[in-house]
Amino acid sequence: MQRLAPAKRATLAAALVKTQVAQTLEDLGDMFIKRMRRIHHKGQTALEEYRRHQQSRTDQLILLLSDLVTTLQQAEPPEVRLATMVTRVGEHPETIVDDCLTYTAYAENNYFPLLWRFYASHRHTLFGLLEHRTLVSTSQDTTVEEAVAFLRAHRASKRDWLELPTPPLDLGWIPDKWWPLVTGTRTRKQPPHRVARRHFEVCGFSQVMTELLSGALCIVGSEQCADYRTQLMPWEEYHRTVAAYGVQVGLPVDSTAFITQMRTALETWATTVDSHFPTNTAVRLVHGEPVLRRLTKRTAPAGLKTLERLIAERLEPVNILDVLTDTDNWLHWSQFFSPLSGPAARIDAARARYVTTAFWYGCNLGPTQTAQALQTFDRRQIAWIDQHHITADKLDAAITTVIHAYNGFALPKLWGSGQHASADGMTWDLYEQNLLAEYHIRYGGYGGVAY
Repeated sequence: MQRLAPAKRATLAAALVKTQVAQTLEDLGDMFIKRMRRIHHKGQTALEEYRRHQQSRTDQLILLLSDLVTTLQQAEPPEVRLATMVTRVGEHPETIVDDCLTYTAYAENNYFPLLWRFYASHRHTLFGLLEHRTLVSTSQDTTVEEAVAFLRAHRASKRDWLELPTPPLDLGWIPDKWWPLVTGTRTRKQPPHRVARRHFEVCGFSQVMTELLSGALCIVGSEQCADYRTQLMPWEEYHRTVAAYGVQVGLPVDSTAFITQMRTALETWATTVDSHFPTNTAVRLVHGEPVLRRLTKRTAPAGLKTLERLIAERLEPVNILDVLTDTDNWLHWSQFFSPLSGPAARIDAARARYVTTAFWYGCNLGPTQTAQALQTFDRRQIAWIDQHHITADKLDAAITTVIHAYNGFALPKLWGSGQHASADGMTWDLYEQNLLAEYHIRYGGYGGVAY
């Protein structure tokens, strides 16, 4: 940096600060989203636990309802039936009503009433995350943005109910399951004049999480969570290049012609599918939903086993290290690995150590097991390459070189268009309180997922 001109040095420093600030804002956004997801997951778990503990009481209420309906259907005078029903209800009907109201509060898997107790311990942190970010709506709908400002203004309030300002906030964004909890009313006909502070906070922060994920809210100053409208093509450039783009993709650029062509194409395709459906043996309709039949296993062609045996006899075993060495000789992918801090003292057998480290990555052995298996380099020599010469960007550059070379062969073209790939993820065990940890539905627990 000191060898650069002052203007360039200042420019690089400003670019670094801007990039780091944007990354920090995105990290804060990720922390907020993961924290709210964790709160919702705990609420779902608590609802399951509540239902498990209250199952006996629920069974009693169902039996009571059955007895009352049975009594109502008996061929006795109304006075006798009413007296029997009163006897079955008992001396404390208010307890039954309370139990029913409690049960209906969690109907349709509504775990929202349980979220506050998991949210309360994170309240200070979540408000702090919002204080360090500026959230802006990416559309003309600013109702959530106004609700967040209202929550910030009443952050220190201890009251159970908050009076809405005049004119009142537009609460149309509140989901139906949240509405009775937040407003205390069952219908949306009359605009409410107050909201339940606790439920309104959790509901508002949950909506912020949803809109950050969908792009309806953006974080000012970030890059990945920025306002997508600022990243769109300027209108001047659009009008200058849209005609050429239409020619390239074979689509009309006039809105009316585009809609007509798309509608005609979709109608033609739908008609074709309908006409072929009676003879389609691979799909059937069940309750209006298409269901694919299981594919029938193909019969093995004659001579397949003989071909497999001949290939196995003539295919010589190949050492993974030999493959890595040969591909490096052809493609020089190890050229992307170098010291992180720029010029540094040369190391002995650099390419061999790069290939060895790549072998460690691919087999997931670690430096100790790799050194014991190869007995060529010491564990510290291999670990040094990993810590001081290889980064994620350098690995991406090497991988890109290999993929481009692979794509030049003819054989992969027989397996598909090359527009799709299959990738597997791996979960890493992390402490649940780690900011990088998140709940993964496939692995059934918390951890970090990498690809």
